[in-house]
Amino acid sequence: MTVKSSHRIGFLYALAAAVGLGAITTQAKLVYADGGNAFTLMFWRFVMSVAVIGLLLLVRRVSFRVSVIQICFVIGIGLVWCHD
Repeated sequence: MTVKSSHRIGFLYALAAAVGLGAITTQAKLVYADGGNAFTLMFWRFVMSVAVIGLLLLVRRVSFRVSVIQICFVIGIGLVWCHD
C-alpha cells in the first residue's frame, strides 16, 4: 500500500466517522418520535455499528473468530460494568 492510497483510506474513514457522528441527532429524533426510549436508541446504534464493522471485516477478509480469552475479557468487563 502506498502512502497516497493510505491517505485516501484514512480520509474515507474520517469522512465515514463524521457522517456517523452527524447522524446521531437525526437518529435520536427519529427513534424518540417513533415512541422509542434511550434503550431502543442505544440498541439500534450498536446494531448499526456491528453491521458496519462486520461489513468492513468481510471486505478486508478478516476472520470473525473470537478466542476464549477475548470472550472471557468481554464478560469480565460486562460484569464489572453491571456491578457498579
